[in-house]
Amino acid sequence: MDRDAFRAQVLAERRGWYSPWVHLGVPSVFAVGAIAAAALTIRGLTTLEALFGVGLFVLSNAAEWRIHKSLLHRRFRFAPLLYDRHTPMHHRVFVTQDMAIRSPREFQLVLLPAFAIVALGVGLSPIAALIWFHAGHNLACVFVIETMAYVVTYEWLHLSYHLPAESLIGRLALIRFLRRHHAAHHDPTLMQKWNFNVSLPLWDVVKRTYLRSFAGEARSRA
Repeated sequence: MDRDAFRAQVLAERRGWYSPWVHLGVPSVFAVGAIAAAALTIRGLTTLEALFGVGLFVLSNAAEWRIHKSLLHRRFRFAPLLYDRHTPMHHRVFVTQDMAIRSPREFQLVLLPAFAIVALGVGLSPIAALIWFHAGHNLACVFVIETMAYVVTYEWLHLSYHLPAESLIGRLALIRFLRRHHAAHHDPTLMQKWNFNVSLPLWDVVKRTYLRSFAGEARSRA
């Protein structure tokens, strides 16, 4: 089956009610709401507390790299859905020379499941509570802000790479740079070894999986 036929089949199998804007908007509102609530609770943030947030960012970036490399590109028996949605589907539909969605309905081929951000926020709430009671409310708020901001930014950035390159967002310099990084990962010959960070490629640099140039680069810019 060619790629266009596979793309049509995947969308046809997902019949029924689906709103791409609800899929994007509801988790985003939840995350932004959690960030705002936490930010309004902070009182007298210290330098060390702010540095805690920086450390959490680095840890989140490393976790993103590891999850992408080890769970999204290898079939893990306890989380097969992660692999199934990613490597055989997402990477088959979107390749280096054809990264753009063709309609908003294809948001579902790019975004995390709609419940994922809410589930993450709920799942991390016991950790935030432990930090609140044992290290202070400011650190707990920084934890909520960083984790929610990281995952929702990941979602927005990933979607932006798969918007048409000529769109208003697609033309932004930062998005062009990061889309190039992500497009290399969508080359079937490169995806198992290179460019696993979807957001800032910090951990790709640390782990030496950052590919600066690749054979299909000129075609992907076309």
